[in-house]
Amino acid sequence: MNDAIDFLARPLLAAARGVMWVISEFFFHIVLWCIGWPLWRLLSLGRYPETGFADGEEAGTIETILVSGLGLAVLAGLGWLLLG
Repeated sequence: MNDAIDFLARPLLAAARGVMWVISEFFFHIVLWCIGWPLWRLLSLGRYPETGFADGEEAGTIETILVSGLGLAVLAGLGWLLLG
């Protein structure tokens, strides 16, 4: 009986893992980038990030972390203000 359950569970777990990957890619590479990019441009007077708004996939690791990190901080701060 355990073999039948394992046989059925593996594809479901793989599908769930794939869905979570798509959601995380969308959230980190699109939502947070779109929030952080214009703020970095404003704070750096147009010098940073060097990558364009629609070119987030071509950004370097540090640039992605800084831009998405700022987007996450702004989103968390906004949530804190709205819930607090």
